[in-house]
Amino acid sequence: MDEQLTMNQEVNDGRFVVPYDKGRKTITFYDTFVDINGDVIKYDDIAVIQSGALNSSSMIYFYFSKSFTYNFDFTTYDGAKHKFKRSGYSAYGIGTYKRIKEEFETVSPPFYRIVVRSVGERLINRIENGATANICGLVITKDKITYEKRKKTIVIDRSNFDRAINSNSVMSNFAQIYVRDEKKPVFNVSLNEPNARLIVPIVNYFFEYRPENAAGPAML
Repeated sequence: MDEQLTMNQEVNDGRFVVPYDKGRKTITFYDTFVDINGDVIKYDDIAVIQSGALNSSSMIYFYFSKSFTYNFDFTTYDGAKHKFKRSGYSAYGIGTYKRIKEEFETVSPPFYRIVVRSVGERLINRIENGATANICGLVITKDKITYEKRKKTIVIDRSNFDRAINSNSVMSNFAQIYVRDEKKPVFNVSLNEPNARLIVPIVNYFFEYRPENAAGPAML
């Protein structure tokens, strides 16, 4: 067994180990699967990724409290659910709020960089080979995106696509898609929704706007 780890370490055989819960538990990222303290999930088996973080505070009379909760949930193609959730709470500055928030800042980057990226790359390969992806109401093929908005079918392709971005706000983070000549996004969904974090990398991969490929003159 590895010695107790106090910080992220890349082990010689390529594993990336992240300790949590004061170093008593670990998440180990491999090339093809992740081991969350004994819960093994293969990247190729993941059908749905859902993640989120909630930072809140409240004050009632002279009572002030803060809480921080984050989660990474996975559903595999066989319907099995794998949940990883951590919560911290403090009152009058005493408690686990700060520790869990700092833990999230350590744990989340490899989840996004390794797991989400692996699942996204697999889906990109499937779309390139003719598959259709359905994510948060978007129907994505390698040539176009369609979705229903207020009983109207919206079609996005390389002739009108402008950009897809993850936008930060005070209350939540969103995946957004813009088309040319529109100031507001034509598609907007919280990143806490199932597979929402896959939208921006997949859409930008297939529909990155290139003026030379546009049907008409660019309006930038």
